[in-house]
Amino acid sequence: ELLPPAVYLVHGKIGNSPTFIVCDLSGGKFGPFEKQLFIGDQSHSNISRVFLETVNGIKQGVVIPFRTGFASGLIGGRMDASGRLFTGGSDRGWGAPGGKPHCFEKLTWSGRMPFEIHEMRARPDGFELPFTQPHFTATAANAASYSMRAFTYAYREQYGGDEIDEV
Repeated sequence: ELLPPAVYLVHGKIGNSPTFIVCDLSGGKFGPFEKQLFIGDQSHSNISRVFLETVNGIKQGVVIPFRTGFASGLIGGRMDASGRLFTGGSDRGWGAPGGKPHCFEKLTWSGRMPFEIHEMRARPDGFELPFTQPHFTATAANAASYSMRAFTYAYREQYGGDEIDEV
């Protein structure tokens, strides 16, 4: 029996070559995302954020773009006890956004609260989206303010795959 993954890193959109996973265990020193995961990608030179929950015994979650603009493709990452996320990268000889052949960069929280989706929780009638800051209630409560699509991938040998069963 196939157990589906908790999240999909959508090929070509979120990244192509995920390289590291770091869990924020800094106790809030990295910002409001404690115990969430951060995933680096070599091909897109970016970091995505993952929020996980367990629903009816099944682990599931959401992937949210986090930061872009790194000097090269990210390969390794580590968060220290002070809440600093260090990452190193390389274009691996075939290029990466940023244009540099290699990099060593540090992300630190500025102390300013970003306005982002903090979590996405499944509910029987839809989803609950807590944000990191207060928002305009009328806009946030209006379903027309959001768009979403759902799909899956066919399991196959080839690299990547087509999005299928879109809802």
